[in-house]
Amino acid sequence: MLVEQAVFTSTNAGHLHGYQLVARSKGITDSVAAELCRWSPGHDAMQSESVDTISVNFYPIQDSRFVLSSSCYGGPEYSRRGCRQIVTHILVLTGEQFARYHFNSFAVADAATSSGALILKLRLEAPMPQLFLPDRPLGRMRSATSDPVFQRAIQLAGIKQPFAVIGAGSPENFAMTVLAGLEVEHRAEFSFSTCLKLTEQRPFQMQFFPAMEIRLENQLRKMGIRTLNANGLVHSAAPIRTVV
Repeated sequence: MLVEQAVFTSTNAGHLHGYQLVARSKGITDSVAAELCRWSPGHDAMQSESVDTISVNFYPIQDSRFVLSSSCYGGPEYSRRGCRQIVTHILVLTGEQFARYHFNSFAVADAATSSGALILKLRLEAPMPQLFLPDRPLGRMRSATSDPVFQRAIQLAGIKQPFAVIGAGSPENFAMTVLAGLEVEHRAEFSFSTCLKLTEQRPFQMQFFPAMEIRLENQLRKMGIRTLNANGLVHSAAPIRTVV
């Protein structure tokens, strides 16, 4: 199947400067593009300055469309603000396309990664071509678990209560396990980010932070976001099962 894609990053090319959609496929309308810009990270939006940092992000948008994105560092920012530019590769799926993946965003990420679609590209076509993905998931996903921390996360996700997971060793593995425990119909609306800074502009339902700090605690309290302590939780070796 063919899905729409776009890239959001910082550039001084053309008449606009700063963070923007620098390339997109023809199926991404201006109204969809505006939503993608609102959700995508700009200057200094990553939690870690490590050059190999990657944030996996997922959120639903208008017209029953669903967005999976991967944010990473590129080269130095043209503005010379002393940090690297953030490059976000965005995939936009229709409801029908996402349903083929059982509304599991990591199943989409697996297929896109296997095809090389989420690799940082030095040159971009304008307009970008649509991206080909298999019609169905490549394999298996994690199983649900009876661990109380995951059960609490699944409960909060089910009632659409925003929450922050503190101290998870692998946010990706944690998120995959939570998705496995959610009913299929709840997965489609369950937004999350694994390594972006907290902001009201991007109201993800589940976010991850390596440690609790006073400033973060105050921000979470002000925004009505609950916290889950995952310190010491062993979840990276969770079993897997066939996607259903």
